[in-house]
Amino acid sequence: MLFLLKFVAIAALSYLAQLILPWWSTAVAAFMISMIIPTRSAASFLSGFLGVGLYWLAYAWAVDIETGSIISLRVAPILGLDRPASVLLLTAFVGAIVGGMGALSGDLLQKFIKGQRDKAYY
Repeated sequence: MLFLLKFVAIAALSYLAQLILPWWSTAVAAFMISMIIPTRSAASFLSGFLGVGLYWLAYAWAVDIETGSIISLRVAPILGLDRPASVLLLTAFVGAIVGGMGALSGDLLQKFIKGQRDKAYY
């Protein structure tokens, strides 16, 4: 339940942050949410990864539809990609990595401050 709450909160705060702040504000949003809502480190990374990644995919797709795919048609050959849809997936992946790392950083800092550790599996 906390994973779903964290996922939705990261996606929503990322959307609100990017209305007025630059692209990297998604990492700050994921960091802040992970500091507030405690989960395991893997769940924090995954919630940030999916929250920001799906948000960026939806936003890139909306912009692509609105512009008639002009941007993705021109950027795909520059990046050496065969299909314009690959640009959308690459955009989502970059956002997902940024969100996942931001969320993981927030989770690890919160655990460091509290003096907690995840249970080792090895």
